Amino acid sequence: MRGRVCLALGVAVLLCGELAHADVPKPAEPGKTAIAPSPADEEPPPRDYFLNPPKRGTWATFDAYTVGVQANLEHRHVFEREDYAAVIPRLGTVASLGFGEVGAHLDTRFLFFNFGASFGGRRVWRTYAFPDGVEGTRQARLDIDKDKAFTTENWLFGEWRVRMVLPVHENVFVAAAATVRYEDCPDNSFDWFHTTMHDGGLLVRYDASVLFRHPRLGAIGPTFRVLQLPRRGGRESELAVGFTAGRRLGIVNNDLLLFNVLTRPGDPNFGVHILRLPIFVLLAYRVSFEL
Repeated sequence: MRGRVCLALGVAVLLCGELAHADVPKPAEPGKTAIAPSPADEEPPPRDYFLNPPKRGTWATFDAYTVGVQANLEHRHVFEREDYAAVIPRLGTVASLGFGEVGAHLDTRFLFFNFGASFGGRRVWRTYAFPDGVEGTRQARLDIDKDKAFTTENWLFGEWRVRMVLPVHENVFVAAAATVRYEDCPDNSFDWFHTTMHDGGLLVRYDASVLFRHPRLGAIGPTFRVLQLPRRGGRESELAVGFTAGRRLGIVNNDLLLFNVLTRPGDPNFGVHILRLPIFVLLAYRVSFEL
């Protein structure tokens, strides 16, 4: 797994973009000088703030997630207002149990739509690749770990994506995304991000979430993911279902606790093998700082 989570960390990026309204400061009374509030007097963001358009400026974000850490540096260039349009270049790096990664990313947002691209390199120090016709099951990967028979491989990746976010109600938020990704990985190998087996080449991914949000509680809702994968010399489709939940904890103003679970009951190849179950689990804590 990974946290680009781009989960997002992949998922947190998918859940950004609802319309927001800035508070308008009250004018000073006649004869009195307006005093700007100090940071200590400012009201903290709502618990579901991560669904709102990101604030302009240069930001550093740091994530600790299920099996690794992630850091990003991005500049949010906003046009007119934050809920209208923005261009966001970003540099990111990931270090986890199975792999390390560096990448450059560019996202352009206009109203409810986001168009983005990524390019980078990955070093997988726990590569689980199997001969043609051999199933890379969770148990088979555990056996490789036991014998320390995994290899270390390097490859490049590229990604193109389009996302749509739609606030259908004050408390209901719909997010959908389509991604085309190229992985120059070995055939019949384990993908730490999608936690499944596939060949090298192009994979297509579709994500959808319906989130029920509340400013004092956060957000939670069902999540669906469909993958079209190069596998066994052809292409196969794979559906995973689960839920996503997020909440600002409040340790600092701009933090986020994100929990995402996906499952494919009965699939012996799906999931992180150390859990011994057909589930993908992402538990991430993010802190953001404006530079």
